[in-house]
Amino acid sequence: MVQEAVAMNDDTLPDFSIPHGRHHPKHQVRLNGQLYALLIEEKCVEAGVKIRFYETPVSASFEKGNWTVDTIGKGTSTRIVCNQLIDCTGNAYVTSIAGFNVLREAVIQPGTLQFQLGGYDFKSLDLKTIEARYQEEIAKGNLVKTDFRNNIVGLLRSGGDNIQHVLGADSTTSETHTVANLKGRSSLLQTLRFLRTLPGCEKIKLVDMQNETAVRETYRIDGHYQITKTDYVTGKVFDDAVSYSYYPIDVHDENGVVPDHLKEGVVPTVPLRALVPRNSRNFLVAGRCVSSDRLANSALRVQASCMGMGQAAGAAAVLANMQNKSPLEVSLDELRKLIEEHGGIVPGRGQKG
Repeated sequence: MVQEAVAMNDDTLPDFSIPHGRHHPKHQVRLNGQLYALLIEEKCVEAGVKIRFYETPVSASFEKGNWTVDTIGKGTSTRIVCNQLIDCTGNAYVTSIAGFNVLREAVIQPGTLQFQLGGYDFKSLDLKTIEARYQEEIAKGNLVKTDFRNNIVGLLRSGGDNIQHVLGADSTTSETHTVANLKGRSSLLQTLRFLRTLPGCEKIKLVDMQNETAVRETYRIDGHYQITKTDYVTGKVFDDAVSYSYYPIDVHDENGVVPDHLKEGVVPTVPLRALVPRNSRNFLVAGRCVSSDRLANSALRVQASCMGMGQAAGAAAVLANMQNKSPLEVSLDELRKLIEEHGGIVPGRGQKG
């Protein structure tokens, strides 16, 4: 689907055969997000997926080999009965309401509202004057330095994108999610008004903006195995490895981010055990809530890693359902074969970890 989105928009994939060194964004795939969403939705409909937008689970219970999940939505309440359940909420929300243990840090990473600015020529700007004015507004309390990592020049150079920080951004509940979105948009609007008072930026405009503040960190599951930073940066290949990751350790804080890059040739892996909460049956997770320590999670949370986990979890659920087993009971050989049959990349056959 990524390749189709790239081709349909006349974009170009990065050359993944060229090591990126300390410049990991060179391996990021830039695509038309709206087009990609259309393609994903089309594939789901074609595959017979029963999509239910605007609903959220409120309870999940396991009895006699089946999960019963109750959801509510606009004018609806639904009961879903299934043999296998996969939590891809990002917040381990279903894991939590099902009664399994979840983990969280006292301080979470800031979120980001992505946007794009236009209407100015960066090369013609008086950056010293702009920096001085920016610091004056911070000193007066009119701007908050952590909103853009105390780097107004960086904001103008990039034109936006992934530069804003929303401290404490939390999507766990509707209330905290609302606050994160309000803070992100308010910060952007306040900064936009300031920028339009600067010489050379009088015509600056908001060209594009995402609908929501992106959240980097909330809850993680307490799984049968917790991936550690050491596991991650050494590229440990687990006996039950089912997918890869590639991103550097990437913990954002109020001062910004300084990635801890992987050594060349190191490719981290994700074990099946990290996708299964302790004491659960017929239950998997995929994505940001994978069982991992905070540092490993800061790298595992990115989209490519989540895609790999999602494919592995889906394949494990299919086999478990067909064989009337729990996911950790399925044959790893069969699981890896199924992933490969659908184009997935399976970590190190025969390697031990």
